[in-house]
Amino acid sequence: MTKKKWLVIVISTAVVFLLIAGLLTYVVDPFFQFRSRDGQYMIHQTYCSPGLIKTYDYDTILIGSSMSQNFDMDLFRSELGCNPLKIGIGGMSEDDQVEYIQLANRIGKADTYYLCIDISGYAAHSSPKTIKYLMKDDPLYLGVQELGDSAVVLRFVVHVDEKDIYSGARILNHDLLLGFKKLGVECPFPQVDVHNIPVK
Repeated sequence: MTKKKWLVIVISTAVVFLLIAGLLTYVVDPFFQFRSRDGQYMIHQTYCSPGLIKTYDYDTILIGSSMSQNFDMDLFRSELGCNPLKIGIGGMSEDDQVEYIQLANRIGKADTYYLCIDISGYAAHSSPKTIKYLMKDDPLYLGVQELGDSAVVLRFVVHVDEKDIYSGARILNHDLLLGFKKLGVECPFPQVDVHNIPVK
């Protein structure tokens, strides 16, 4: 057998194998990349969820950890009159939620989003990955803004995208508050003194 003939046989065999594998993947479609099927998961939902977001017919999406897995989607359909998709994965992190939200935004099917927020997971605030996703660089301290009657107003800025202005401000304020508390600095709030004068 010549080298050329051997090479042709090897390439032909590889092409046939790839065609069979591709056809089998398309027919079985375990990742739901081409079509969706209710309740027919061949692999863990973590690997199916991106495909479901792409191919499922929905106008409302529920994203959360295992806390959301017992949500009854039939009640969503009957009470809210919507066609929901539930992405509920045990141990879903804040970063996972951000990625699924971004994917759903790119696909553009959902008009309404429901996020199942685990208090224990959010108690420690945003992870570094999420903060990096919002903030383009480190916060910058610009100095003392004002010496007020009951406060020293400091000015901080951070670079974020326009769509993340409010989220970035909340994260920055939250981190500053935690930092002040750690240093024993109390944040003042308006107070009213009430004097009770007995009527003679």
